[in-house]
Amino acid sequence: MKFNVRKRQGLTFSNGVLYESTGLYGQSKVRKLDYTTGDVIASVDLGSQYFGEGMTVTDNNTLIQITWKEQQGFVYDASTLEQIGGFTYSTTTNEGWGITYIPHMKQLVVSDGSNMLHFWDATVNNFPELKRIPIQRKDGTSVNSINELEYYHGYILANIWFSDTILKIHPETGLIEHEYDFSTLWPPEERVGNGDVLNGISISDKDGELFVTGKLWPKIYRVRLKGI
Repeated sequence: MKFNVRKRQGLTFSNGVLYESTGLYGQSKVRKLDYTTGDVIASVDLGSQYFGEGMTVTDNNTLIQITWKEQQGFVYDASTLEQIGGFTYSTTTNEGWGITYIPHMKQLVVSDGSNMLHFWDATVNNFPELKRIPIQRKDGTSVNSINELEYYHGYILANIWFSDTILKIHPETGLIEHEYDFSTLWPPEERVGNGDVLNGISISDKDGELFVTGKLWPKIYRVRLKGI
């Protein structure tokens, strides 16, 4: 499917609706999309002082969105996109990049461009941090620039910023179980500048299939991952 492209920062799916968080100061939005056509169903603007980043849906039909450098998060009603709350946060870099939700743990997981994942308590309004863990390969090497996140079949899937790689991460240990190469998914000759890279991972309407897209990609793909 094709999309009205903005600088895509976060992607999440729930109850038949694809939600998108877009970036850039003065252009950041939260949008509801028809996942079959890419048409915009509804859209709300962030204040011009905010750069929208990752977004996820929690159990109670709420959207949680973080911002890049402002250390400010927003809570929306997923049905209406009405802002119903807000919160402040800190991370290793004091930035917000990606966010996902682990339902059975009632925890949000946040990335900030470093090698750390931050786990927040989703049962408390201000989402206090419970722990943070480093991401590393089994040989002990650290992986930085952890970006877009999605919890899927017991693992955290994470994109590495400025690459077309998705990591399969164990949420308890932080160890990388597998690395997926998506460099051929959207042809390099079709991309706009060096920053036009993979930057969207979400569950879809079908179990076993994911939605995957990029920051400025006009298309979204359905994919199946081996070993998960």
